[in-house]
Amino acid sequence: MRGPWPNLFLVGAPRCGTTSLFTYLAAHPDVFGPAEKEPHYYDRDVVGPGGMDEDEYAALFAASESKRWRIDASALYLYSPGAPTAIARDAPDAHIVIAVRDPVELVASWHRLLVASGAERHADLAAALGAGGEPLPYTEIGAFAKHVARWRDVFGDRVHVVRLETLDATCVQLVRSLGLEPVEGQELPHLNPARRTMGVAALINRPTPLRAAARVLLPQRARRAVWHRVNRALTPPAEREPVDPELRSLLERIFPAERELLASTT
Repeated sequence: MRGPWPNLFLVGAPRCGTTSLFTYLAAHPDVFGPAEKEPHYYDRDVVGPGGMDEDEYAALFAASESKRWRIDASALYLYSPGAPTAIARDAPDAHIVIAVRDPVELVASWHRLLVASGAERHADLAAALGAGGEPLPYTEIGAFAKHVARWRDVFGDRVHVVRLETLDATCVQLVRSLGLEPVEGQELPHLNPARRTMGVAALINRPTPLRAAARVLLPQRARRAVWHRVNRALTPPAEREPVDPELRSLLERIFPAERELLASTT
């Protein structure tokens, strides 16, 4: 018997307020948020093999039996071709939350995150766009409309789409749509701001004998936790730089479906 299983999936998009929304929802007395926000159990077709097994995943939610909702907030599930049907199989009554934003700002923010972490060597966004992007191409990160449609095909009206730009005002509405009463006085926290790239942060992400040994000695979950904490410590918040107007104009022509989706989302 595997025990309690998540039934509320905050599937993305990354850099769209998912950490703030996860924290806000998990603070509700009828919602359980596990210690690991992004287990990546259902998106190995995106992030690759080597994640936790079923017992490890179930253990994250072992203490959640009394809660109405249990959250998995892995923000790359949105782009996983296999995640919707796999989740529907394991949690047929699940609800899905998808946060979106201006796709150009999403691409730029994803690029800044990868640069700050050392995963992207091109500090210039235009150069990075030409080189691709990992684990997904930058333009694929921004092209979220088709992925929202795929989740809606599986979960129908149990898909809740929210916008980062209006999240402060709509988070209460989201709580009510889940059949819960909002906590009086609770406000949406603002977490994971844009971060400044620092040479030492890039340095620790380069291949080294120490990192190779860590891959052998530490499980993936432990490596991810250490990486996250060290990178946050070494890349302090910074002001967001605007996207070059010519590049923005080029990118906006790539994302007409995303603009249409945003226009219909409060």
